[in-house]
Parts: sequence; structure tokens; C-alpha cells
Amino acid sequence: LSLLTYEPTGALIAAPTTSLPEAIGGVRNWDYRYTWLRDSAYILYALQSIGHHVAAGGFFGWLERLCLDRVSDLQIMYTIDGGADLTEQVLDHLEGYRGSRPVRIGNAASGQRQLDIYGDVLDAAYLHLREQPDAISPGLMRTLGTLADLAATRWREPDQGIWEVRGGPQHFLYSKLFCWVALDRAIHLTGDVGLTGNVAAWRRERDLIRRTILSEGYDRELGAFTQALGQPVLDAAALAIPMVGFLPATDPRVQSTIDQIMRQLSTDGLVYRYRTDDGLPDSEAACVLCSFWLVDTLAHSGRLDEARAIFEKVAGYANDVGLLAEEVDPSTGELLGNHPQGFSHLALIQAALGIARSDEHGAEARAQTMAQRWYQAPSDSR
Repeated sequence: LSLLTYEPTGALIAAPTTSLPEAIGGVRNWDYRYTWLRDSAYILYALQSIGHHVAAGGFFGWLERLCLDRVSDLQIMYTIDGGADLTEQVLDHLEGYRGSRPVRIGNAASGQRQLDIYGDVLDAAYLHLREQPDAISPGLMRTLGTLADLAATRWREPDQGIWEVRGGPQHFLYSKLFCWVALDRAIHLTGDVGLTGNVAAWRRERDLIRRTILSEGYDRELGAFTQALGQPVLDAAALAIPMVGFLPATDPRVQSTIDQIMRQLSTDGLVYRYRTDDGLPDSEAACVLCSFWLVDTLAHSGRLDEARAIFEKVAGYANDVGLLAEEVDPSTGELLGNHPQGFSHLALIQAALGIARSDEHGAEARAQTMAQRWYQAPSDSR
């Protein structure tokens, strides 16, 4: 994860490769050599949770420089020097890895609306500034306040969601959840570091998002939180609900969601993101990130035996130098997608700490944010 950091600017890339396929011979071949705000925030959480705070400071310096002039029109990803032009191109003269075409450079998803980025950044800031409260500058203060305002005003809009689907926009539950995260963390930061803004509106919208998710995002017949509001479709992104402190991992609705994901989206411990039509041909393999999210959620539920077994299974797919790609083919054990993938490794750290923390403190009886979990970390993790 440290080696994914571009030291001159503090930017973090998702992966150092492009067009390694999610299915051999398929078309799901993307360029990951860019800085996603979401990926960066998760990577920083993982690094900070094991004491690497320098990278976080560098990233927030990059973010502040990036956002000062364009925070109201923030993209989901940028080049390592803050460039916004990620025009997607196909290199027809290249055969691709094992005949997997097309080979792409650039990424058209940079133009998508993904509303979770507000919560991604504010959550990472919340953790960083709890550890280093003097690190906030007037510029970063303004940026965080603007991101909270955007979450408060835009959370009702449909978007393309965390998985960057190339079909039409929907009211994805994960996006609503992270708008809730943005407002919740902004409210906490008003007390912690003196963040200013329309706090009354932040509270009102945060509480409204919560009621909306609980009433429209949980399908009783399915027995799970869903991919999008009002749609009985399962998605592994719902595993983020206890991780961000929206509900405790032991909540019956979270437990039922875990069980349904294990039944319907899991093969031998490996978890697929979803099984619905996403507007693209071909299928994809199981997602390493989601598999470790399952481990973390099981651990905080007190289901430690299941968590350990799946952790060992998924970690065992790493290559000879301990690196993981984005996905794994459950039938062959082959690593697929861009490699190495930052998301996969940060999730491994998160899952390992989740097991250790739950082993020491027991099941999570109340909702805890990732920062609160960090401050209750197992005694040997810092």
C-alpha cells in the first residue's frame, strides 16, 4: 500500500496496471493507474490503523490542493498530479493479456456521478484528525464543510454507485449510506476540530437519510439490505453498513444480510459483488475486497470461527510474494483483474484487525465507526 503512494504529490493509485481482465477473454478491462478518492480514503484508513500517519498527511495535502478551486464539481478520480482528463481510449493494436480485448487507457468512469465520495473523504479525515487534530488548515476546513453541504443537498439523486456500473443511474444504498457518513463525520468534526457549517441542516439530513435507508433499503422478504432502495436485489456493498457505524454488526438485520450474502453471493468463502445485469457483457470473478469485508463483519458479529476460516481461505490466494489482485476465480484459484490492487490489501488489514479486535473485546454490541474501532484496537496492533 505504501508503494501505491506517489510521494511528490501524496496521491494514492488504485493499482499500477491497466487492462488486466476480470475474465480471461472478456471485455471488463479497465485502467486503474489513477487516484480514486474512495480507494485512497480506504487505503489511508488501513495505513493509519497500523500507525502509518505520514501517508495520510500527504494525501490530505494533495486533496486540499486539488479541491480548493473545484470542490463543488469534484470528480471521483484524478491523475497522480491532480489532472482531470482521463479520457478513455482503446488501443486496438494490442492483443491484451491472454487475448483479452480491448486494452484501455484512461477511464470513462471518471465522468460518473458517485455520491459516496463525500463520505469517503470525510470518514478518512475524521480518523486522521482525531489522531492529529492540529493537521487541519483553513483550506481543508472549507473543503470538508463544502463536502458535507454537497452530501446534504445531493443524497436524493441517483448515481452509478461504488461498482461504477455502466448502465443507468440508480438510488444505490451504498451511496446513500456514505452521504450519511459524510454528515455524521462532519457533525463530529464540529466538536473535535471546530469545523463550521450549517450543522442544523447536516443533522436534519443525516437523520432523514437514516430513516430512508431503514425503511426503503431493507427488504424483509429478501431478509437483507439491498443494492438499491426499493429493489429486492442483493449486493455485497451492504456489508459496509456495520463497518461505518450505521448499525452494530450484531443487529438482526445485519446478521440476516450476512447470511443471505453467504448463501447467494458466496462460493467457498469468496464473495461476488452482485449477480445482476450491470450493462456489460461477460461475467466477473469473486471480489477480494468483498470477501474480506465479509470476514470483518463476521468477526465483529462474534462469529470468529467463520471469520478466521474465510480469512485464511482468501489470504491463501495471494501469489508467491504475497500480493493479491482485484478478483479470484473460485473454480481455479486464479487471480484476475488489475494487480496488485490496493482495495484488496487494505481489506486484508481491516479483516485481520477485526478478528484481533473482536477476539479481545468480543462482539460489537453498539454501532462503531472505523475510527472508534481504531481507538479500541487490540493492544498489540499499534
